[in-house]
Amino acid sequence: MAEDIRHSEYKYDVAFSLLDSDLSYAQRLEAKLNERFTTFLYSEQKKKLTWGDGADEMMEVYGRTARAVVLLMREGYGQTFFTKLEEQAIRSRLYVGPQDFLMMVLMEEMPSPTWLPRQYIFAKEEQWTFDELATAIAAKIKTLGGQLQKPTAIQLARNRAAERDWQERRALILNTEANGKLNSEYEQLLVELRRVADEMNVSLKNRVIQVRNSARGAVVILSPCSLSLFKTIEQDRTIYPLYHQLGIREHDGIFDENGDMLSRNAATWAESSYAIDVGPDERWFWSRIRPTGVTDSTDLANLLLTRLFERAEGVRTRKIVPQFEREARAQNRQSKWVTGWKD
Repeated sequence: MAEDIRHSEYKYDVAFSLLDSDLSYAQRLEAKLNERFTTFLYSEQKKKLTWGDGADEMMEVYGRTARAVVLLMREGYGQTFFTKLEEQAIRSRLYVGPQDFLMMVLMEEMPSPTWLPRQYIFAKEEQWTFDELATAIAAKIKTLGGQLQKPTAIQLARNRAAERDWQERRALILNTEANGKLNSEYEQLLVELRRVADEMNVSLKNRVIQVRNSARGAVVILSPCSLSLFKTIEQDRTIYPLYHQLGIREHDGIFDENGDMLSRNAATWAESSYAIDVGPDERWFWSRIRPTGVTDSTDLANLLLTRLFERAEGVRTRKIVPQFEREARAQNRQSKWVTGWKD
């Protein structure tokens, strides 16, 4: 019978396996987790492995002595010397013992590895914020028996320094590159909006979604509702110097791309912003400022058109009272109350 490698004497709560291209992302994850758990990341442990048999030690870590393994997967993993060893140890452990030790995160769009168990559910990095992923990993470690530890003063100081260094690097990237990236991602978003709208129009028949451009931005129309898009730059020194962001206004009634009202009655019922942001792996994405969320241009186009379609259907069928009607009712109630008070 194969030996059950689940035991109470793990040397590490979590070990990270990755390609060098994801090292900065893994270092931030490791720094986030090592305040509470014992962690293994080769770049942080290599001094301890010097002069020993690094291959045997790493095989032991990934195959036995790490309670959990976080694998940051992308094309090329398993083809370098060390990731080939780590993959071999992980595959052997999957074969002989419980499989819930593995947490695989796809760092790019790619098919899942053929050696992964068919029933295994992996995560996609693009669908999580950094903090969400770190929290999920911590929760998984605890379900596997990991015990929270009190962080040492040295760990706290090192982790705060690492976070400060990253925020400085992030601010530099945003200040020098974000405006150009905002423009290119905005154009990509319009491409995706038109593509999805064209596919939806096939089913909508007599009702047509229109996407129009202007110097100020763009407007998407599905009668009796619309939404307008515009680019802005906002300063916020508490987070990083500049937000390069996309503003979104959602309307009951139709506005044109210049913000002029085309419907007899129209009002804005929601406003939101998405900033162009960069992650620890220096991948760009749209980030919902409040609450935090991450998405690419394809996902954002689908989100916006879903909201527009659901709102338009609700207003059209009278399941939703349009905003201009709500405002008129509120104004009428206030007028009656003031008149009564004066009397």
